[in-house]
Amino acid sequence: MSRTRVLRGFYSPFSRRRLTTISIGALLSPQTIQTPKTLQTVSIHPSVNEEFERIVNSFDAPIDVAIAYGSGVFSQKGYDKKKKPMLDFIFGVKDPYQWHSVNVKQNPKHYSFLKYFGSRSISYLQESVGTGVYYNPFVRMGGSVIKYGVTSLHNLYDDLLHWSTLYLAGRLHKPTKIIRAPDEFFEFNHKNLESALYAALPFLSEKFQEAELYSTIASLSYLGDVRMSAMAENPQKVKNIVAAQFPLFRKLYLPLIHQVGNIRADNAEQLNDLACADTSKQLQFRHDKNANACLSSIMKLPKQFQRQVLRQYSKSGDTAVVLKILAQESTAQRRNRCKRAVHKLTGFSILMQTIKGLLTAGFAKSFIYVLEKLKKGPLGKLLKK
Repeated sequence: MSRTRVLRGFYSPFSRRRLTTISIGALLSPQTIQTPKTLQTVSIHPSVNEEFERIVNSFDAPIDVAIAYGSGVFSQKGYDKKKKPMLDFIFGVKDPYQWHSVNVKQNPKHYSFLKYFGSRSISYLQESVGTGVYYNPFVRMGGSVIKYGVTSLHNLYDDLLHWSTLYLAGRLHKPTKIIRAPDEFFEFNHKNLESALYAALPFLSEKFQEAELYSTIASLSYLGDVRMSAMAENPQKVKNIVAAQFPLFRKLYLPLIHQVGNIRADNAEQLNDLACADTSKQLQFRHDKNANACLSSIMKLPKQFQRQVLRQYSKSGDTAVVLKILAQESTAQRRNRCKRAVHKLTGFSILMQTIKGLLTAGFAKSFIYVLEKLKKGPLGKLLKK
């Protein structure tokens, strides 16, 4: 009998018990009734769940959507487990101006010098520069250090549906702990996860394994990230995320496979009874690479990304021209066009978000944050030597 590799991190052991009872066959079956909310819900240890609830409830300003994400919530391969990383949160709020008005009064120490310009200036900076998110990092709450980003519900939902910047949508392509959200959020994020599957296809060969699919999806939002090109991030980050969170990627994406008609699992019957948490074997997929199938996938992408991909083939976006080029190009050429499309979509907004972070965090906190990021990247390894 094959040895099951166990999950480690905040979400064990309770979610592991649940994942060992779900089979691959059940996740792939269209007959299995799974709502967007059940698909996106991750169980974590009760004490950790209580900590997250306590953090969110400590804010007087109303939070409609609260999401915990990143290495502080889910384990990533290669991280020192003795060190407790910063907890990352996204807060979706109805009115950023009102929210910051209340929060500046309650938590003035969370803010940089920008608090002296008033909540109107803070909310304007949040909405008009970068990706529509305002971060307060290195905030001590109880026994934890957190970073929380505030965004409007409109900006959050727009990114999930249309990939206006892919900044928030990209974070939700990976496993997250959704602490609080209305039903509409789960519906919009369901669409976002479907879009991630379609977006991954041009990057993949005709035959591919599960790990390739999840790595491609997880890497989408990093393709235009200035931190990756500036050596301020671990180049193995995507690989480490997928390796440690493989069963959670399965739970997110396998139930959506049958909705994307162009993907087929070759060995599904052999792995039907394999537990979701058992990562000793992988599904092997195939999809049609012909021009018509590829164009069909492109036309199902969110509008902003779809427009950027089409422009890589034809400035006017003429689908007849696109189809002709698709029929002649290789997988490598197709992959490079899609990479450029992601850069066009995300590059400038992420750069501006990074610059904005210098102001919202303050220069002292920004220096510490950049230093921590550099330590994770290639430059950090060189400095250690």
